[in-house]
Amino acid sequence: MLSRFTVNAQDILVTIPAAISWYSCFAPSVRQDGQIVKIQQNAATNEAWTNAGLYVLNRKVFSVLQGNYNLEELLTNHLAEKGELITYKHNGFWTPVETYRDMVNMENLWNADIAPWAR
Repeated sequence: MLSRFTVNAQDILVTIPAAISWYSCFAPSVRQDGQIVKIQQNAATNEAWTNAGLYVLNRKVFSVLQGNYNLEELLTNHLAEKGELITYKHNGFWTPVETYRDMVNMENLWNADIAPWAR
């Protein structure tokens, strides 16, 4: 990932790793007024890329931030429009571990010697 970032260092200020979650999830289609139109299952095989939860920053980005460290606002309103934001698509195993249940699931995979990240 870092080699891709440094190759484009003069043009790219932020790289966001993206991954397809190993778990499927339900994603609602929501109208502007907030009404859910339908709910569909997003499986890991259907190209449902998600932010992997970290950023690789070029030092130049701090001059753009100018003390405003709201990265999401900066990324969506400024850098993406200027072509200074890329993603690194991680094709290996990735899943968020955000809850106790998530942690137990990962520990169970590890303890059963079937952890996909250890292969």
